[in-house]
Amino acid sequence: MRIQNSTWTLGLFLLLLLAGACKRETFLEFADGLVLNVNTNILKTPLVISFVNANPNSGLSPNNITVDVLGEGADKLYSLTGESTITVIEGIVNIGIRPADAPSVQNPLEFTLIAKAPGFLQSVNHFTIFDADLTQHVTVYMVEKDHAPAGISVDRDQILDVQDGGLDVPFVIESNVSSTKKEKIQFFLPQGVQLLDRNFQPLNGSGQIELAHFDNRSPFSLDALTGMTDAMPAVDQDGKILGTVSFDLASLYSIEMTVGSQEVRYFSEPAVVTLTLNPQTFNPQTNDYIKAGDILPVWSLDETAMQWHKETLAEVVSNNGGLEVTFEQTHLSNWLLGGANDLCTAGTVLTVQTGIPAEACDRYYYVELVDIATGQPVASRWSNTYFTLATGSEVPIFQAPAGKMTKLRVWEGTRRCQGSLLAESAPFDPCGGAQTITLGELKPQGWFNIDVSISAYCETAGPGILIAPTANLLYRPSGCGNFGFLGKIVNGKGCTATLKKGETYDFKTRYGQRVYLYEGIVMEDQEIVYTLQNGDPVNLRLFSAGNKADLILENVPV
Repeated sequence: MRIQNSTWTLGLFLLLLLAGACKRETFLEFADGLVLNVNTNILKTPLVISFVNANPNSGLSPNNITVDVLGEGADKLYSLTGESTITVIEGIVNIGIRPADAPSVQNPLEFTLIAKAPGFLQSVNHFTIFDADLTQHVTVYMVEKDHAPAGISVDRDQILDVQDGGLDVPFVIESNVSSTKKEKIQFFLPQGVQLLDRNFQPLNGSGQIELAHFDNRSPFSLDALTGMTDAMPAVDQDGKILGTVSFDLASLYSIEMTVGSQEVRYFSEPAVVTLTLNPQTFNPQTNDYIKAGDILPVWSLDETAMQWHKETLAEVVSNNGGLEVTFEQTHLSNWLLGGANDLCTAGTVLTVQTGIPAEACDRYYYVELVDIATGQPVASRWSNTYFTLATGSEVPIFQAPAGKMTKLRVWEGTRRCQGSLLAESAPFDPCGGAQTITLGELKPQGWFNIDVSISAYCETAGPGILIAPTANLLYRPSGCGNFGFLGKIVNGKGCTATLKKGETYDFKTRYGQRVYLYEGIVMEDQEIVYTLQNGDPVNLRLFSAGNKADLILENVPV
C-alpha cells in the first residue's frame, strides 16, 4: 500500500487504531528507562498469520490458541508492541523482526510454530523468512476434531487393560472411507506389544488412541498440511542432512495415545501400518504417477529437532484393484509417505510486465505458483504471499522445487475465494535465476483508488499531539471465509486499488492486543457520523468521481 492514499474503510480502522494510541500501554518501556512510541517503525513486520477452521462449513473458529515457537530464529521474533512472547488474539498474530536481525537469502530466519486450540488437532508450521520487507500473510488451517473437512478423518478408540506384559489381544483401528475421503489407514498392534513412555518404561491401565489421517486429494487436507510439507528440514536414515525439502504427498497421519494420563511414545514391537493410495499421486523419482512396484520413502517428524527423518522405504502393491503400502512403525509422531523434492533456496526473481503503471496505488493480488505437469500448486506457503504487480516490479520466489516447470496464476479475490482468473504466465523454471514474465493487462473494471485525509488530536495531551499508526490490514469480499492481505497503513497513510465500487467487504486488523473486525462495509458515497467505542463522534465523508474517491475524517479524538 503506497503512502499516499487509503480506502475509506481503512479510515475506519485508523479511527480505532488511533483511539488507544495515547495510552500508556501503547508505548514500549525498556529497562534503562527509555520510552519509545510504538508508532515509530522500530520493527519490520514480515509475517501476519491468521488461524482459521480448515472446514469452511463449520461455524466454530479456533479459540484460546496457544503457540510454541521453536528453532534458531525464535529468539529474534517480537510482537508489534515489542514483547518477545508471541500471542494470538482472536485468530491473528503479527510477527515483527528488529532491523538489526533482518534476514537475507544467504542468512534466512527459520522457526517452527506449533499451534494448539481446544477441540482442534495440533498444527505444525515451519517458516523461513528471507526478506523482512516482504510481508507474508499466511493462513493456518486448523482441523476441528469433531467436524473435520473433506479429505481428513479423526477416529478414536479405547485400548482396554494395558499391562506390563503387553496387550492380551491384538489391537486394530481403521479409518473409514466416504464420498469425501477415498483413502484410508489401518494401524495394527500385535498381541504382546508393550506401550512405552518417553523413557521406554511400560505403561499400565486403560488406553486411548486418536488417529488423524489426511489424503492428498482434498484441497482442505492439503491446506492443513502446508506448514509441514512445503518447505521443512529433513535428514536421511543415517542422519545425513538433506536440507530443506518439499514433498509430493501420498499420505500423512498422526497418532496420539495415552494410558491413563501418560503419553505413549514407543512400542516394544513395531506396529504395522497399511495405507491405501490415490493412483494420481505423483512420484518425483519416476516423474510419473505411482504404480505397483514403485518405492516410496516413509518419514516421521522429529518433534525435538523439528525436521523430517526418513524411517524406511515402502513398496507400492496392487490389492483389490487399488494401490497400497504396508510398513512398520516403532514410535508415535506425525508420519508421512511421499517423495521429497530438493528446493532451490534463491529460486528466481521475476520482473513482471502487466500494464499497471509503477506509480499506481498498490493492489495486492493473490498469486499461485502451479506445476505444469500436475496442475497443482507448489510452494503453497509462498503462494500465501500477496503481491503488487505493477509493471517493472519484482516478485521473488524462494524455496521452489528444483526440476519442475511452473506458471504463475493471478486471481481476482482472496485464497479460497479467488474469483476469476485474471492472468496466467507462460511456463518458466522457478529455479532459473532472474527472468521477465508477461501477465497481460491487469486492468479489471470497477476498481478505484481512494485518497484519505485525517484530522486527529490526542485527548490526553491536547491538539498539538498527532498520531500516525502503522498496521497490516486484511480484507475479504463479504460471504467469503478467508481474509486476504489488503496492505499497510504506514505512519497513518496509504493507498489501495483493491476494492470495487459498490461491492461489500469485511475488514480486519490487529493493533497491539486488540483485533478490529468490520463486516458488511459497502463501497459507496456517504456522509456519516461514526461513533467510536468510547462514544466520541467522528465526521466521515466519502466522495467518488469516476475511478477515484476522497475520504475526509475530521475531529478524530485519539
